[in-house]
Amino acid sequence: MIPVTAFAVLLTVSTTSFLPAAGDAVARALRTAVIIAAERAGVGDRFRDPAQPVLEDTTSPQAGEADALRSDTLYLRFDQAEIAGSLVDASGVDFRYGEYHLTGGRLNGDLDGELIFTGSPTLTYRSQTLRGDAIRFDTRLRSYRIENVRAALSPDFLRNRTVEPLYLSGGSITGREGAPVVGTGTTATSCSLSRPHYTVETGEIEVSPGERLVIRRAALSLMGRRIVVLPTVVVPLNRRFPEGGYRPYVGRSLEEGWFVKTGFNYRLAENAPGLYRVDLMERKGIGIGIEQAWNRPGVSGEAALYGIPSGGTGSNLTARLRSRLTFGGGATADLGYDLRRNDYRTMPDTTDDGYRATLTLGGRESPTILNVARRRNTSGDYHSSSSTANFSQRLGLGSDGSISLNADYSGYTSGSTGGQSQTNEQLATRLQADYRRPNYTLQLTANRNIPIGRASGQSYFGGVERLPEAVLSQYRPTSGFLARLPLTFMVGAGRFSEGIGGTGSKRTVTERAAAGFDLNPVRYTLSARTDLDVSGGFLQYLYGENAAQYVLRSQSSLTQRWGAKSGLALRHSYQQPHGGTPFRFDRQGKYHSITADVGFLDDARLQLTARVGYDLAGSDYGGQRLPWQTLSANLYVRPVDWFRLRNLVTYDPNQGELVSITSDLRIRGTREFAFDLISRYDPRTHRFGQINAYLNMQALPKWRVVALLQYNGYLNRFESRNLQIIHDMHCMEASLTYIDNPYGWRADRQIMVQIRIKAFPAFQQFGTGLYGQALDTSVAERF
Repeated sequence: MIPVTAFAVLLTVSTTSFLPAAGDAVARALRTAVIIAAERAGVGDRFRDPAQPVLEDTTSPQAGEADALRSDTLYLRFDQAEIAGSLVDASGVDFRYGEYHLTGGRLNGDLDGELIFTGSPTLTYRSQTLRGDAIRFDTRLRSYRIENVRAALSPDFLRNRTVEPLYLSGGSITGREGAPVVGTGTTATSCSLSRPHYTVETGEIEVSPGERLVIRRAALSLMGRRIVVLPTVVVPLNRRFPEGGYRPYVGRSLEEGWFVKTGFNYRLAENAPGLYRVDLMERKGIGIGIEQAWNRPGVSGEAALYGIPSGGTGSNLTARLRSRLTFGGGATADLGYDLRRNDYRTMPDTTDDGYRATLTLGGRESPTILNVARRRNTSGDYHSSSSTANFSQRLGLGSDGSISLNADYSGYTSGSTGGQSQTNEQLATRLQADYRRPNYTLQLTANRNIPIGRASGQSYFGGVERLPEAVLSQYRPTSGFLARLPLTFMVGAGRFSEGIGGTGSKRTVTERAAAGFDLNPVRYTLSARTDLDVSGGFLQYLYGENAAQYVLRSQSSLTQRWGAKSGLALRHSYQQPHGGTPFRFDRQGKYHSITADVGFLDDARLQLTARVGYDLAGSDYGGQRLPWQTLSANLYVRPVDWFRLRNLVTYDPNQGELVSITSDLRIRGTREFAFDLISRYDPRTHRFGQINAYLNMQALPKWRVVALLQYNGYLNRFESRNLQIIHDMHCMEASLTYIDNPYGWRADRQIMVQIRIKAFPAFQQFGTGLYGQALDTSVAERF
């Protein structure tokens, strides 16, 4: 054994050339822990000689010290220690290894094996600090075990799926890098009081951050009295599963009457959580459902089935299946199926189902993909179905080239009972070869659209065919006079077909050659505060039917800066086609306009901007010439950090009238206070077309009110009303929620009561529409 403290003193004295004074070095060595930095080339290798201690403080590494705290290096600080090879017996220890940071009054063990920390030890991992009577840490496996644990897992560690920490005490906790945290015989709660309002005594608790929390043999106690024992409780920590939430709630809605809905978690096997659902509804009956997920090597997915056997005029049934199979060599298969039958949340007396399958073979450079999908819908006497199939093959030709082949089948059938059905089917094929170099791209494309089957309505299909076409684009000369100009050239030729297949239809088939150039953006500095940017292009088309057209286009902008963030920008846009084309797809738009933007900007407190445009082409809209674009002016004011007001005014210079005034008020305060009021005023009708508001405020010390309203002034009605009253019960929370979204396939009006434990995730229905869409305060601004 070597008494390292005394040995360190001698080493420090011998290195006085690196320290201000020998006396200071000796004093520093006596006060400071010695760090042993030992790199391992492999398991079982010995550590660097402790006779080379590092006296720098690495407990708080600064920028540029990343190499000093590598994941394959042990860092040990101690007050006193005896070391024999890799065996250590130390006091006052501070230990770092990768993401793990351990401290303790005493350390015994093998630096190349298991270390035992005692004397109020702590383990910090990913910002979580765990305490216990003893901590065992294995440096080879990077695993740990904490006896008589005391820990608080923060919402951050649980991926912000909870609003309060999860407190664990008693028993033991084990963990390993990249693996779940597992506790045995621990007590869990989100209540921070010395005598918690509730506790969950667990036989075993497993935490997989971002995935799930699993409690086995969970005994729930309220105010010290045991209430119930559940064999398994699974708490999802993600949004993917379950779809409808897992917490019980009571309420009333127009469609369902009074209801009680709840879900019960279970775990079929490792990485196979499930949930079965029981809904009791006054007007719909009993709803029963099951959701099952699985994630095993080579196969993952989820399935759901929900039904109301005696609901309404027919059985209500919904089903969903998603699965992925992984084979060797990167091959995968994705399967999916969904069904809705007599679902009162959509259209009644309707059945809609569909499946899809995707098979992917080959590597990243040359994948082979096959897709098949079919969807059917029956509503009353009407029925429709669509089928698609796709095959694609890509072959990589080194780093510069590729060949891809695609074949797409699509079919659509619709009709009614006793009537004639209409069917459209088509096969579209495409072959494309690409070759890319730093100064050009060469592409060859051929495609055909082929009507197939007994088609009765082929007008649904058609399109453009290339038979074939070759294009050289983005060509930049590398030498000569043209290489010094900011130009790129293109040239192409091919045979095209455009029109609609089927008997009696008209198609246009002819050749086309194209050539042109683009002037890349060029900036001219006119002064220290003025820039001119110019770009443009020219395209010439020649057709086999003795037709021709050419297109001239240009873009330019003049920017005048008045300060660091303010200025004026004028933009000129021009495109003019001359001649004619036999193809519809080749018709070029015509425009000639100038726009102006002016802005006085102070991003922190004040912004004032405006935009207007003028049509120089003299375009005619239904016999009326409207040369001016709408004038939009925006004023943004933020005198203090918690207050923001934004006003957008739009004015029509052609009619000489205001179009709309949009105001956006935002206030934020203490205790999570939030208030948003967004409105759009229509001066032509002298009314507010839309007013939306959001309020979140603490009404009483333990009460909070949240409201979201959407009001349509043109129709003089509320399009959405959402109100939630929340009562804070320390570690639990009770809420009364009212939702009224009356305009959809059904009136979504309901009231719900929920009581939840804060440590468990919340799946809110507040602020969502009938189909789960988010509701907000946007009023769709006009420009």
